[in-house]
Amino acid sequence: MKGRWKFNTDGADDSGNGRTMTFAGAAHVDPNAGFYWGVSPGGLALNGPGEYAQTAGPVVAGDQSFTVSAWVLAASRPTATATVLSQAGVNTDRFALRYVPAADDPENQGSYEVVLADTDTAGSRRSTATHSGFTDGGWDHLALVYDASRDAMSLYVNGRLEENESNVSEESQVLGFNAANGGLQVGRSKLGGHSWPGLIDDVWAYQGALSEEQINILAAPRELETEDGP
Repeated sequence: MKGRWKFNTDGADDSGNGRTMTFAGAAHVDPNAGFYWGVSPGGLALNGPGEYAQTAGPVVAGDQSFTVSAWVLAASRPTATATVLSQAGVNTDRFALRYVPAADDPENQGSYEVVLADTDTAGSRRSTATHSGFTDGGWDHLALVYDASRDAMSLYVNGRLEENESNVSEESQVLGFNAANGGLQVGRSKLGGHSWPGLIDDVWAYQGALSEEQINILAAPRELETEDGP
């Protein structure tokens, strides 16, 4: 485990690794906004551009296997790209976990998306996986798993992958680089903006690829003690 942020009272790192989140703009912990309507006491409230939280330095090495997850609730369905978690290189994000509205019907349709870049160059090849499991008006648990041993990434929403005729929330032949331009971003892309309009809570970061069973432990509607995490 590289970090765990409950956002119950502040941006403290509950893992003991000392990676405290600092808040920008009017970002703050709302003591009555914990995930899943009170399972957790507080949650990180983000109400507009320039509001986000970040660590001082990188949390996971992007050229190795890693897992990041969070609970999210949008104030309303976003009509512009909205980033939940990201970690930046110099020229591009190593990863960005976000919501992207549908181009033809942004007010009513869209999906979660994860984008991973192979190299820290503006023209890097990017791999994308999407998941249509957005809950309008409700909390969702999101988890990105990058498995460097398989060159593969997976996007879980509420503990499940998506696979149907039009969508698969996994992608193979995914490479990586070690992004070192700043810390883990919560609620924005450092390079692209794309602020998250709503609440983010209970963020976990692991150096390693968690299994589907472990993701389901994090996606259960309860606030685990950190030592009880997968």
